[in-house]
Amino acid sequence: MKGELKELLTNYGPIGILWWDGGWEHTAAEIHSAEVNSYVRSLQPQIIINDRNKLPEDYSTPEQDIPASAMPGGRLWETCMTINDTWGYAKNDTNWKSAEDLTRKLIDIASKGGNFLLNVGPTAEGVFPDAIMERLARMGEWMKANGESIYGTTQCPFRNLPFDGRCTAKGSKLYLEVFNWPDGGLKVRDLETPVTRARALDGGETLGLTAESMGHADQATISKPRKLDPIATVIELDLAGPPRVASTNLAVPPAKDDSYHLDAGLAEVHGKAIQYDWQGVEREDYIGSWSNPDDYVTWTLNLAAPRKFRVEISYACPAGSEGSGFKVGVEGGASLSGLTQATKGERDFRMDTLGELTVPAGLRHFEVRVQRLGPGAAMNLHTVKLTPVP
Repeated sequence: MKGELKELLTNYGPIGILWWDGGWEHTAAEIHSAEVNSYVRSLQPQIIINDRNKLPEDYSTPEQDIPASAMPGGRLWETCMTINDTWGYAKNDTNWKSAEDLTRKLIDIASKGGNFLLNVGPTAEGVFPDAIMERLARMGEWMKANGESIYGTTQCPFRNLPFDGRCTAKGSKLYLEVFNWPDGGLKVRDLETPVTRARALDGGETLGLTAESMGHADQATISKPRKLDPIATVIELDLAGPPRVASTNLAVPPAKDDSYHLDAGLAEVHGKAIQYDWQGVEREDYIGSWSNPDDYVTWTLNLAAPRKFRVEISYACPAGSEGSGFKVGVEGGASLSGLTQATKGERDFRMDTLGELTVPAGLRHFEVRVQRLGPGAAMNLHTVKLTPVP
């Protein structure tokens, strides 16, 4: 294997990315992941390595799926997806994703700070089927008019948007990718940076803009452009500076039953070792590499009134690493303690009920902290569930 790696990494000049695949078949010990990655970097010091040989490395690769939000801690990621249901060419697979669906997936991914790796399978003659060409051409048309809202942008600064669509950012600009134009006008709430101009990206039409102050933030209403795109109409907003969003907008929204699902993908990660992980094709995400007891995670809650919750925590802790003490609760307030128990593997999650506690009204940070490390990493934290107590 090292001979093949050396050939690939020394015969063709600088190599930007090594994209491992197949790592799910092995354990980290069996494939000596750290040793192999170190060898790769000795040949190509600037190379970027994905997460498919059992180590997180430089970026995550969710497959056929898009995370619910941007990955915590600024973790880089890339969704890999097929244009139909198969990776190679399959003449009987005609379940093509539509151009609208593919373009909206691209927008969704960009709004969460990710990259879109879209697979297209050529025939044995090296020809792309007409269905693929038609979809790529339609995506290209949309990108020709609206690519400024995708290329070079960063993730949406909002957690909650008041319209059907997405948002991307670039410097002092926001791009609103609107899937369906709202009847009451397009509104942007909880923005603390004033909006100075609005225009439609396709065609450059200047749009009417009204703003009203709501506490420390503004609500901007943008008039409807003459031209709407059935895939997504993009509105470019010029701001008086980099976008600043009210902290209330960043709160995790409750479920329909008023419970809160504080998933790994919604957490704010604090620390040097701890990080968000999404391993290969498996879709179970978690906060892992928890080897520093000073590292912790938080979620923002915004409660109108004090509320008592039953607190449950879902985590994995491979045998031999159990025994870490942890606490879950309100930052600087009430908390519940627990002790990690062994599970069958790093993504074999168990759910422990810790008890009940009251979360005060207002904007609060809910946290998980390690109080004492066991013999290994503390845990792979999957989710914390808060269920209202009558």
